[in-house]
Amino acid sequence: MRVYTEIYHDINNSPPYLIKIILSSKEDYNQEKSNKDFLDFINLWKEYYDSQKEFCFIFDTQNLSKAPISFCYRLVKFINEIKKNQKQYLQFSIINVTNGFVKYLYKLLFTLTKPVAPVYIVKNLQESMQLYEYKIKNNSMLNYYIKMNDIAILNS
Repeated sequence: MRVYTEIYHDINNSPPYLIKIILSSKEDYNQEKSNKDFLDFINLWKEYYDSQKEFCFIFDTQNLSKAPISFCYRLVKFINEIKKNQKQYLQFSIINVTNGFVKYLYKLLFTLTKPVAPVYIVKNLQESMQLYEYKIKNNSMLNYYIKMNDIAILNS
């Protein structure tokens, strides 16, 4: 599994910062590189906590068809550690769920631990970006958009 990260800042360079996580399955990708990518993701998350910057994640899973289940367990352990912080800097996450495997992974993850912050489950990347815009701008249409698009919310 490959884990790519893209970090976006708004025009005013004000929080919360958007971190787009792109998860991808590659046949030729080895376990050592997968572990490094996973650790880089965890370290990025820690870096935002250490610098006390508010941020949010968008997980793009449209190219993910397989991943080591062990990553779920490692992520559970990390999330449980993060929850011990008095202040949470992760504001929310949006997961783009495009297939049954990804649905299985997020259900497994959040059965084992509650999220650090609200998690929104959407059907495609466009919906992810639109929801992000509504959330950031605190748009009065946010609740309508969530209901209209049948977006599931997992609360922390």
